[in-house]
Amino acid sequence: MLASAQVRAAVATLLEGVALTSGAVHAGRYHPLAESELPAWLIFIEGDDIELQDMHWPPVEQHTLDLAAECKLRSVTDLEGQLDTAELQAMAALFASAPLYDLQVTSITRNPQRDGEAAVATLRLNLQATYFTPQGEPETIL
Repeated sequence: MLASAQVRAAVATLLEGVALTSGAVHAGRYHPLAESELPAWLIFIEGDDIELQDMHWPPVEQHTLDLAAECKLRSVTDLEGQLDTAELQAMAALFASAPLYDLQVTSITRNPQRDGEAAVATLRLNLQATYFTPQGEPETIL
């Protein structure tokens, strides 16, 4: 498995502990969720900046991986409260111990929308992780 996919899987595993979503986490899923699948997290990779660390032999690459964790929610009465709860529980789950791969949150956005009588929203955590791989070995995290 690619190193970037290993990091994505580790983030997904941490978010399985979010009580609001009851373990509903989909790593690498991009297609829409059915209403019956909400609330749920979608975790995906947005980009991977790679810098060769030429002080080492064999060469080592430093990866700065950008990920997104999106929580999809639907509520008739308290969407803002659910957004607050999702954010609080996600931060607690991601940082309950020393962050994996120097994980950090770079920004958080909320996108509420009306859908008939209910409101739907996406809470998006933009994440960044740093890790190292041997050059030419994209499945090996050092």
